[in-house]
Amino acid sequence: LVRAAKPLRVLKMIRIIKASKLASVLAFLESEMRPPPYMTRMVRILCSTTMIVHFCTCFFWLIKDASSEEYEVVEFLAANGLGTRASLVDKYVV
Repeated sequence: LVRAAKPLRVLKMIRIIKASKLASVLAFLESEMRPPPYMTRMVRILCSTTMIVHFCTCFFWLIKDASSEEYEVVEFLAANGLGTRASLVDKYVV
């Protein structure tokens, strides 16, 4: 239980940091570029959707990693064309 709870705290901190950075970047771009209102809404919806998908997939991976044995995770990565030395980007795309 402790093993599963600790990453959740880290994810929450990362989420808060990313959300604050994204909000400040969007506010800066909106004030400097003065895009049309529909463009601002479209970018905000795109960013929100991307963040929601990212957190859902991170949560899925957390569950998979916490509920599987080490050899099952290795087999999953190998079945998707990733070895034990795959980069973080390769693992993220799976």
